[in-house]
Amino acid sequence: MTTMTEAAVSVCRPRLKRALAANAAFSGLTGVIAVAAAETLIPVLFTSGDWEIGLSAATILRVLGIGLCLFAAGVAWTARQPHASGAMILLICGLDAAWVVASAGLVVFAGAAFTGLGLILVVAVALLVALFAGAQTVAWRGIREVTRVR
Repeated sequence: MTTMTEAAVSVCRPRLKRALAANAAFSGLTGVIAVAAAETLIPVLFTSGDWEIGLSAATILRVLGIGLCLFAAGVAWTARQPHASGAMILLICGLDAAWVVASAGLVVFAGAAFTGLGLILVVAVALLVALFAGAQTVAWRGIREVTRVR
């Protein structure tokens, strides 16, 4: 690599790692809260604790929380790799994008199931996840473009 390429990668790689680490920390914290405080969160987030899909809101929150913890572990592992796999970065960004789309779907199609604060939290989390996905994508593209030029 040329000195200019090395310099550009040395700027982009830490940005990618920071974005991934922030994503992992937020996802992990959110997951732990969802698992540990599911019963407490129900009246804050939902208009009812019983849903017509056969699962309680507490069960859904706990399953979601476990999934977030597993996602966080994968993202944290990726952030610690010296040279993160492009496939993993794309997977993480794709899952983040899916979260944002699913959140929009919840607001549009199941908004009545949420309290006002619940809706605000769904939208706020979706916006934060979109920021993580954007930061990760920009940093990854920067690394790819610079290394492709050499």
